[in-house]
Amino acid sequence: MAVNYFTVVESLRKAFLSGKTRSEEFRQKQLAQLKRMLDEKADEMYDALYKDLHKSKEETFFFEILFLYNEIEVAQKHLNNWMAPVTVDRNLLQLLDKAYIVKEPLGVVLIMSAWNYPIHLLLLPLVGALAAGNCVVLKPSELAINTDKLITNIIPQYFDPDVVRVISGGVAETTSLLQCRFDHIFYTGSVSVGRIVMKAASDFLTPVTLELGGQCPAVVDQSVTDLETVAKRIAWARCLNAGQTCTAPDYVLCHQSIKNGLVEQIAAAFRKFYSNNAKQSKDFGRIINAARFRSIATLLQNCNILVGGRTDEADLYVEPTVVDANLNDPILENEIFGPILPVVGVKNIDDAIEFIRSKEKPLAVYVFSKDAKVAEKIKMTTSSGALVLNDAIWKRCLLVESEIVALDDTMGSILLTLLRTKSPFSNDPSGERNFYGCAIHHSTIPNFNGQKEYSPDIHCRRQN
Repeated sequence: MAVNYFTVVESLRKAFLSGKTRSEEFRQKQLAQLKRMLDEKADEMYDALYKDLHKSKEETFFFEILFLYNEIEVAQKHLNNWMAPVTVDRNLLQLLDKAYIVKEPLGVVLIMSAWNYPIHLLLLPLVGALAAGNCVVLKPSELAINTDKLITNIIPQYFDPDVVRVISGGVAETTSLLQCRFDHIFYTGSVSVGRIVMKAASDFLTPVTLELGGQCPAVVDQSVTDLETVAKRIAWARCLNAGQTCTAPDYVLCHQSIKNGLVEQIAAAFRKFYSNNAKQSKDFGRIINAARFRSIATLLQNCNILVGGRTDEADLYVEPTVVDANLNDPILENEIFGPILPVVGVKNIDDAIEFIRSKEKPLAVYVFSKDAKVAEKIKMTTSSGALVLNDAIWKRCLLVESEIVALDDTMGSILLTLLRTKSPFSNDPSGERNFYGCAIHHSTIPNFNGQKEYSPDIHCRRQN
C-alpha cells in the first residue's frame, strides 16, 4: 500500500502542536531511547554495513556509532542549559524591564542522509532534532540497501510514530516527500541533489541545511623529512571506507623533489594496512554498487597508474591505487569517491596555492609541512571548510554550542580555532546560524605516546 506522505507529515505536525515534544523530560527520554537502540541493535548495524560496504565491525563502531554516543551524551548533559532563556542587553528605557530569548523547536523536520556513512549521517542530525523538541521524518539512502531496511524496521521499535517516522524509497518517493511542507530540511549528499532539495524547499520558504560534497587537497611541502609518517596518514585517510569519505584527500600536491619518495611510502603504507592483497583484508571496504564501480573504473582507464590499479566488478573491489597526474588532468576535476589517489608534482608552494584557489572552495585542506611560514601562507591565502596541519580527516570535534572546544590528542595536537554553528533545529533568534572554518595543527612527531589511532591495522589502531 502506497504511503500518503502528506498524511504522515500532518500527523507529526499534529503531535508537535499538541506540545508533547516540548518538555525537557520528553526530550531526554527520546535521547535515551536512541542510545538504547544503539546498544541493543549494534550487532544488526555491524551486519548491515558489512553487507552494504564491507565495513569491518571496528570501522563501523568508530566511524558510525561512537560519534552518535558522544553526541547523545553531550546533548543529555547540556540540554537543560540549552533550553534555558537567554538574557539580552537592554537600553536605558528598558532598565526596569526583563528581556530574554526563548528558544523554541521548529516543528516537523526532514532528515535525508547519504549512503557512505548511512547510520552516522542519518542519526547524528536526529540527536539535535530530538534535543530541540522537534518531530522528525527520516529518509535513509536507498543505495545502502541493508542499512535502509534495518533503520526502517528498528526505528518504530524505539520511537512513537507521532514523533519519528521513516520513509524508505528512491527518487520517486523522495520527490513526493519533498512536496510536503517541513519546518526544516537537513540534507547530506551530492551537490546536484542538494539543488533539487533547495528548489523544492523554496516553494514553502523552508530553511535548509546542506552538507554537500567537495574536494579536499593535500599539500606536502619539501620541508617534510618524515615521509613515512606523512604517507601513512594520507594513505589511511584516502582508503577509509574504500575512499568513500567526503573529507578524504582527493589528490596530493607535493614538491616535485619528494614525489617519488612519497609515492613509494604510500605504497608501503597500503601494504602495511591491507597486506599485499587488499581484497583479502577484512579492513578494506567495497564500492557501494555497480554504477559507482564503473564510474571509478572508467577514471582509471586513461591514468598513468603508479601503484595498484586492479579491479573486480563482481566483488565491487577497487585496489588502493596511486596515479601520476598533472594539474590539467580530468581526474582532478571532481570528487573521486574511491580508493584512488592522484599525486601531482609542483615546483613550489605558490603553484599549489594557485591550483587550489582555481577550483571550488574545498571541504578541507590538509597541509604537511615543518615550515611554519608555509603553513601560515596556505592558511591565509586559501579558503576551506577546515584546515588541518600534518594530518588528514581528523578535524571532527565534539560540537558544543557557544563553546570553544579544545582537543586532547596523544600526538600533541593544537586546536587553533573552532566555532560551532548553532543548532539548525531550534528557533534561536540570537543570530544567523553560520558555519565557521576549523583549523587544527597536529604534531608531526612520530610515535610520541605509543600509537595514534588508525583504522584499519590491528583493529583500528593507527601506528604513527
